[in-house]
Amino acid sequence: MFGHSGINDAPILSKADVGVAMGKGTDVAREAASIVIVDDNFAMVPYALAEGRRLLDNLRKALAFYLGVKLGLICLFIVGTLWQRYNSELVLGNRTTLQGTSLCRRASWSI
Repeated sequence: MFGHSGINDAPILSKADVGVAMGKGTDVAREAASIVIVDDNFAMVPYALAEGRRLLDNLRKALAFYLGVKLGLICLFIVGTLWQRYNSELVLGNRTTLQGTSLCRRASWSI
């Protein structure tokens, strides 16, 4: 992390991992920096970093929750599809079994 606001510091600000420029600094330094502090108070940098880390942590938690719910829904869909397929085969198997019995021949199924 490098912070400054002079015109000679623009190349260093652009090459730094995080370049911080002051709000009243030169336009070149503000364009080259990753972060521009508007109120010219370097004491706000730790607070801004803490806020960014908290935001990133919340995004990770939300993504983990979202993917967990989606995985659960996919598993539920697969189980439901397999259950439906198993039940339809069971019903068809029972139908063919009943068609060979005398009970089914004697019954009148007409409406």
